[in-house]
Amino acid sequence: MSKYLERFEEFLFWFLITILSFVILYQKFPFIEIPKSVVSIRLEDFLILTAVIFWSFYVLVSGKFKDLVKDNLFQAVVIFWFVGLVSSYSAISLIQTVSFSSVVFHFLRRVELLILIFLGMSIKIDKRRFNLFLATLFSSLLLVNIYGVGQLYFHFPSISTTNTELAKGKIVYLTQGQRINSTFAGHYDLAVFLVMCMILVSAFVIYHWPFKGFSLQKKRNNIFLFSIFIFLLAFSFYVFMLTAARLSFIALVFGILALLVLLGKKKLIFVASLIFLLVLAYPSQLRDRFILTIKVNINKEWNSFNALNKEQEQRSQLNIPTLPSGSKRLDVGEGLPADVVPGEPVNIAEVAVYRSFEIRTKIEWPRAWRAFLRNPILGSGYSSVDLATDNDLLRLLAEVGILGLLSFYLLIFAIIKRLFYFWQNSKGFLKYYISGLIAMLLAFIVNSFLIDVFEASKVASLLWLLIGVTFGYLNYNSGKKTYV
Repeated sequence: MSKYLERFEEFLFWFLITILSFVILYQKFPFIEIPKSVVSIRLEDFLILTAVIFWSFYVLVSGKFKDLVKDNLFQAVVIFWFVGLVSSYSAISLIQTVSFSSVVFHFLRRVELLILIFLGMSIKIDKRRFNLFLATLFSSLLLVNIYGVGQLYFHFPSISTTNTELAKGKIVYLTQGQRINSTFAGHYDLAVFLVMCMILVSAFVIYHWPFKGFSLQKKRNNIFLFSIFIFLLAFSFYVFMLTAARLSFIALVFGILALLVLLGKKKLIFVASLIFLLVLAYPSQLRDRFILTIKVNINKEWNSFNALNKEQEQRSQLNIPTLPSGSKRLDVGEGLPADVVPGEPVNIAEVAVYRSFEIRTKIEWPRAWRAFLRNPILGSGYSSVDLATDNDLLRLLAEVGILGLLSFYLLIFAIIKRLFYFWQNSKGFLKYYISGLIAMLLAFIVNSFLIDVFEASKVASLLWLLIGVTFGYLNYNSGKKTYV
């Protein structure tokens, strides 16, 4: 029986590898549309569902379910799911703020994402499997970078979910000045993914620094690996700059500095800080957007558009460039955004920065706060704040209330506590890798202040899967079944 379980375990591992590469590389084509919703079920959802069915059979037959139930991380996730289930019942039956189909879909999506942790940590992840997993991750990162550059220079097709029309799977091609999204259907999601990977790759670059007192053979190996990782880091950073994502840049700075603090690399903290300052000083779209943030969002300095006719005067005072298909767009003058309204900046770049901030502060955040006030304890239910809130803390309060917020951050605390436990008891490669993972998670949290990263299916599934496989490897490496 144990021989068959080992084979089945190997099969499950390769299923995880398939999920990893598929989630990263497959475009966000819709497969089944959800009625009365702009979100869709995609092929990766069926892939994960199939993996969960096989995994459920495995943990029951192998007897690992008992160990899983005792694990405090599993308990934290179950508490979060339970609060979400009670909140969903309350939203549907008591305060009636959401439809049954929408809330069920959004609840199941959160179950689907978080269960990836246990798919990774329940099977034996030895050194071979762990190296294969990381090799797949970094190989996929390279392909994502190549495809992103191809969108800019070689007319590679793009799938986007930035508005309801494009989210139907429409293929478009980037024009001059547009930000790339590679296989992530949005430049924000791509930027978050690149930040995650760059922090991990940075840990590998530092670990394989070749100019240390190694033997000649090990020094040669380190030079080879160092060259690969430094290339991957530089290439990823170049692609990241093409996304011009301001918050993700801040998250990257925070994550890299956190990594260096954890590794005790005081001199590199100064070097990294200098590099980031030089990046901000160098002319780029990212630098321009930071400057516009200060000019438009903070100093409120811009040349306003004046209405040309009565129709423009009556238009919404907060238009966004994601008007639904069929909306009438006005010809307001050469070089001006087609949907500009009185009071908005006339400069196209300024309009983008202006709207990015205004949509959050005047639409999404107030809407989330109102949803929270309807039911502060359990929230107004999943899907009650539409697709975006652009602040995960507010989204949690709005959808699952104070109990949901506390249970989710209990889960985050359990993960960080466990990582720090192994960080304190590790050395060599593991010390560097765990430091990278902690820094990556902290950067992910920074991104969550202005982006719904924990609900973004591609990057969230990668985060939980990576954490699960890491715990699977640490579990095998330490010989323990549970952690404290």
